[in-house]
Amino acid sequence: MKNLLMCLTVLAIVALGSGASFANSSDPAGAVGINNGATEECDRISVCSSSDLANGEAWTPEGYLWQTDFNAGELKLIDIENDCTVVSSRPAPGGSSPSENAYNGTYLYHYDFGTGMMYEIDPGTCTTVSSADPPGDDSAEGLTYDYNSGLFWKGDSQMLYGFTYDNGAINVVTTCANPAGDSADGLAVCGSYLLVLGYSGTLYQIDLETCEEVSSCQLNAGALGNGIASDLVSTLWVDQPGFTDILDRDCDQPVSTEESTWGGLKSLYR
Repeated sequence: MKNLLMCLTVLAIVALGSGASFANSSDPAGAVGINNGATEECDRISVCSSSDLANGEAWTPEGYLWQTDFNAGELKLIDIENDCTVVSSRPAPGGSSPSENAYNGTYLYHYDFGTGMMYEIDPGTCTTVSSADPPGDDSAEGLTYDYNSGLFWKGDSQMLYGFTYDNGAINVVTTCANPAGDSADGLAVCGSYLLVLGYSGTLYQIDLETCEEVSSCQLNAGALGNGIASDLVSTLWVDQPGFTDILDRDCDQPVSTEESTWGGLKSLYR
């Protein structure tokens, strides 16, 4: 928590009236609930907005989200306990096509699919400590950290890579195949599962020990969502064009969500 607060004192604080808002649970475009055979549906808790195109996010145990604002080229620290207020921001390293974020409790990690590089950022000073070329190609996204195994996970067009990152040195420990016919647009670890948000708009639940697909459901009608993040227990944040969808997600149960038809295709900027 101290490192996060130090970063806030270094950066210019974004005014509380910066456009962040917290809405009720009604879908702004008219969601249609589905189950797809799952045992339960995720309940949408609410919708919050902090940027017009969030393209990746990472949850911190202090109760914040590090979120990528693609159009602004910034990394924003979001206070999810205070109406999703933008607390602070900094330019995204790389600056080409800012994408996914991961947080390991000490450092913030950012992936830029334009440069193809992964950046290690000290949240205490907001400076880039190191960078490295992560495993896989740059034809897919998704980046997350597993607090249980100490591994990062990143997607590419064919595989999901579990690897360590040590001051710019990368070691691939394990791999899993992508869900059939899909690849990652966002990744999050939820309990003992890896959640994969595919470019198809499908949310997959992958067993980290066997790489088997446990369940899946249709989140969006196409590639509307971007990054995802989980608090590891019960809440899942999904980046949507213009806002972030907050879902009630039991990490020990099969995934199930509500279908939505929100606009803003990824093809507009990929």
